Amino acid sequence: SEHNFGGQPLPKIGEFKVMQLAKMAAGLGQVTPIPEKFSFAHAMTHLAPLWISGVDSIESREIIWEAAQASWKKNGMPGWYVDGRMGGTDSHVLTVNLDDAESRAAYANSLAPGGGFTEDPCAMRSTVFAGMGCAAEIVGEVARILQGNGKSRQRNTEWLSGQRIEGWTA
Repeated sequence: SEHNFGGQPLPKIGEFKVMQLAKMAAGLGQVTPIPEKFSFAHAMTHLAPLWISGVDSIESREIIWEAAQASWKKNGMPGWYVDGRMGGTDSHVLTVNLDDAESRAAYANSLAPGGGFTEDPCAMRSTVFAGMGCAAEIVGEVARILQGNGKSRQRNTEWLSGQRIEGWTA
């Protein structure tokens, strides 16, 4: 979106951010970027045990969340969902073990209106550090999952004050 252009540390103009991020994440294993606008139909064509969402709107998150759950149900293996959100100088990383009904319900509540997240556009204040911090949190969550130490949680960080809240606020 127009809010993201100036604050993103991905310099290659004309290439989708998801493609640039996939190149950066290639060392983690097989990465399947989806450069077109995601739709529910992708759920059955992109079966994956780990989904990472970092989109601009709750509406897009809802579509990806439904697709991840459908993929998990069809796949029949353990699954994880990691959602990175930003607002101004805040970031929120929500990690969901798809095998845990309580965690799925808590995440679903975070999609509801007034889900407790900053409404500011993610680069409203030209804060590259919040984006970098959010990315670091996501990579940390993925590393814990891959090492077998993943857990469902919500981490909220206000990067200017250093305040961090962990748990489910929903």
